[in-house]
Amino acid sequence: MAAEIADGMAYLAAKKFIHRDLAARNCMVSADYTVKIGDFGMARDIYETDYYRKESKGLLPVRWMAPESLADGVFTSDSDAWSYGVVLWEMVTLAEQPYQGLANEQVFQFVVARGTLDRPPDCPNLLYEIMQVCWKWRPYDRPLFTDIVDKLESHIGQDFRLVSFYHSREGEEYRMNNRERLYNPPALSQPLHEEQFVHWKTSDEEVSLYSGNADRPAEILNSYTHQRHSRPPSNYHLESSSSQNGYNALSSM
Repeated sequence: MAAEIADGMAYLAAKKFIHRDLAARNCMVSADYTVKIGDFGMARDIYETDYYRKESKGLLPVRWMAPESLADGVFTSDSDAWSYGVVLWEMVTLAEQPYQGLANEQVFQFVVARGTLDRPPDCPNLLYEIMQVCWKWRPYDRPLFTDIVDKLESHIGQDFRLVSFYHSREGEEYRMNNRERLYNPPALSQPLHEEQFVHWKTSDEEVSLYSGNADRPAEILNSYTHQRHSRPPSNYHLESSSSQNGYNALSSM
């Protein structure tokens, strides 16, 4: 299932689409255990610019979002890779809620401060290694979805070769064309508006991934609280009420 999700996301990336809401709840399993990715209500065609930047108020799935999406409203295939790591975590924990014990506001603070989910109990080494690389701080350091399929391929059946995007002619061409990523940073890792996001922040002291006029372009407007699970920063006070979902309202400053 993990390979099929990665393969489906590789197909979307090749078609210049970003999903923006990849989560276990949006991965549907058929009677023959084939996984289909659904709920494209937040998906955007990024063919022309390779970016979609959220400018208006709306509900966004903060518990599945990459730090650059939370802090700067930037969504790319690399931020989808971050979400995929959270999906793997959901699979291993049998659909536990990510960052249990943190309100949505606290999740925001935790992730942009370089916090990540803990390793689930009994998690296979390979899956945790993929989670870790998906949660790399710099988007460019995260794997392509075809890279993830490559890591998982030895653990899946031969039938996968017959139906996968990865093994199709189009998939092979996509992999070949993206080998240059090893040598040159892709357009996906560049800011959308250079005057707003001047350069990449590398200091551990910086919270925002890009420099700009606002300290925090994406502002949490409301939040819910959850049962404790993940390890938050020590200065967080955890409340006890439960949430209805993993979404939170965001707007740009």
